[in-house]
Amino acid sequence: MSERDGLNLAEGEIVALPFFDNAKFVVGSKRGGGMGNVYQLIPLVPGAPPLALKTYQGGGDFSLFEREARIWISLSGHPSVSRAITYGTLKGARCILANWYPRSVLDLNSQSLTCEGIVRFASEIVSGLKDCYEQHGLIHKDIKPSNILIDNNNAPRLADFGISSIAPSNHLLRQIYQNTIDLKSHQYDRNSSVSGTPLYMAPELFHGGKNSIKSDIYALGITLFEWIAGAHPYLTPEGKFNYTGVSTFADETRKWYGEEIEPLVKLILLAIQLDVVDRPATYSELLARSTFEVRAAERDGSSRRSERPAVFGLISRAQVLRRQGKLSEAVGLLKRELDKQPDDVLLLTNYATTLIKADQMPAAIPYLDRAVALNRKSRNFYSNQAYIEPNVNRSLLLIGAKQFQEAAELLRETARLLKEVKSDLSLAYWEFGWLALIDGRIERAVQRFAYYVSKRAAIEPVIAMFCLAAYMAPARNDYFRKFFDLISAAGCNDVMSGQYYCIIASHLDTERLRQFHKHSMPPKLVTELEELSNALWGARDGFRLPLKHQTIRQLLQSADDKYCGGKYHAFL
Repeated sequence: MSERDGLNLAEGEIVALPFFDNAKFVVGSKRGGGMGNVYQLIPLVPGAPPLALKTYQGGGDFSLFEREARIWISLSGHPSVSRAITYGTLKGARCILANWYPRSVLDLNSQSLTCEGIVRFASEIVSGLKDCYEQHGLIHKDIKPSNILIDNNNAPRLADFGISSIAPSNHLLRQIYQNTIDLKSHQYDRNSSVSGTPLYMAPELFHGGKNSIKSDIYALGITLFEWIAGAHPYLTPEGKFNYTGVSTFADETRKWYGEEIEPLVKLILLAIQLDVVDRPATYSELLARSTFEVRAAERDGSSRRSERPAVFGLISRAQVLRRQGKLSEAVGLLKRELDKQPDDVLLLTNYATTLIKADQMPAAIPYLDRAVALNRKSRNFYSNQAYIEPNVNRSLLLIGAKQFQEAAELLRETARLLKEVKSDLSLAYWEFGWLALIDGRIERAVQRFAYYVSKRAAIEPVIAMFCLAAYMAPARNDYFRKFFDLISAAGCNDVMSGQYYCIIASHLDTERLRQFHKHSMPPKLVTELEELSNALWGARDGFRLPLKHQTIRQLLQSADDKYCGGKYHAFL
């Protein structure tokens, strides 16, 4: 198992992804591979499905990794492609975040399927590869059983598009299939144009050839042959070359599945031709010569329901651009599609959000208001969840504009909807904690803010309002100690949050206060707090711990003014 990605995440460890809004996950199982690891990430947010964090080791040009990661994300709208969500770095390791598929084709016994089932399965694999090549000019480079994943409907999902670019440099590997090959025992040139896993690489790649659509077709044929026959067409388990499996494949397969399997058998035998000249040059030629028909994956019906609307692939690309700071590109991408689909709530919401990130607030608000109005009318659901993003985003803007009554009413309406559909989605948003605070439900607000921080991230609004609510609660000290335990691991790096960290620290026991000084107060933050103190009170020692009661009240009154319109001044 590869440990060279530098992460070495342990099962049960909690990790926050900086390139995915600092969302928190528990690390589940781990799979090793030649170029990195795949970690199962279990979200702490209730009801959210597990995700996969695929890591890539080694140096090289980050822009190449970025380009190929974006290619995978752009392909994710195809029903036969595994969904990649975003990418970035974690502790220096390059990562792609994707959907988690617990099984691969190796876990699906082909002999358990009917002829119809096996033809449909193979058809969807070919369809995905054909569309990726014809629409995007993409050569996969590493088609093999472990890169064909299985979703919950037993349908194939292609993964790892062109990321692992490796080439054998050891001359022994040029003797095709001389023996079984241990990838870990050889060095590889990651900048070579030759890539793949040796058992599935076409013969020409061992003799100076480069990856091409023909080498992809060969790898596809080897993969399907091995899945159906249970053995490699040319290699015995001991690694010796043997043609016997190929010569008996057609008869054995027809005997098991019947004559209807013949076109698929022809496709496989054409694909695994050792001489590159004899191999079809395109997927279209492969289909035509084998008379195999590709069937479009069903996009509705219980057998294969689309996981998300088609536009989500475009939105995912825009979100990646946004996280990279390429805001003008993201705005343009979304606007072009929005011109075609002006009433799409997903597009409206994401377009407005991107405009806000680009400091175009006045331009964003009409789009967000339209999304809220359409959402109110049609109650949009995506991936079996009520889509409340436009409502929450609009309420956040209203809070920022100190239009507290309007924000509260919109959130109450949204909460009623979630209650009607029996959804606990409100737990994922701190804005519903704000609603509890504005409605005077102090204990409820404290619990909501603590829950949000435990599952997501410690951000300034949440820390400020937690301090305000906890200070007024009867169990003040207990709440502050428990909240500190939730945020202590992350530390604090911004002065606006730091002032509220000092309120929390003023209510800690001796041991926790020691931890606070050690882990939560870097020198830079101490200096910034001194400068803030000087600006507020004309002295640099205003944040010396424990804070004076008057200082705490002043800070909490400021938070109250900002988030609740001074509602609690009399209680502080």
